Amino acid sequence: MEILKIATQTLQLAIQTAVAGVKSVVDTIKTTTDATKIKVDTTANKVDAIDVKVGSLFDGRVVKSVQRGAVSTQSENNVNIKIASINIGKSLLLAAGTTNGSSYVKSRILDSTTINLYGGAYISAEWQVIEFY
Repeated sequence: MEILKIATQTLQLAIQTAVAGVKSVVDTIKTTTDATKIKVDTTANKVDAIDVKVGSLFDGRVVKSVQRGAVSTQSENNVNIKIASINIGKSLLLAAGTTNGSSYVKSRILDSTTINLYGGAYISAEWQVIEFY
């Protein structure tokens, strides 16, 4: 009977030690999970703030209109392009392209309904007019 009692006590001690080890691992995992959750929540809040800022650009509070197009000429070195009416003081013209296959195209807003691309023969360019509120 004494051997059975010693074996039972040894087994109980081994089980207690194993449970303590498992509890320690579980506590470490919980701590790590809690810290990760805090980081995820912080990141989610930052993403939400970015979404609000980007959303304000797309829901019409900043950008009023965008007009885009492309042009390619065979010999002209000066091209006028008609656009919908804009407020020149609140608009930005972006153009990218080449003239003669190597020089950069130049661009300007002539008036509220016309933009101009120039710089040399054989203009090949894309343009965009952004009007802000």
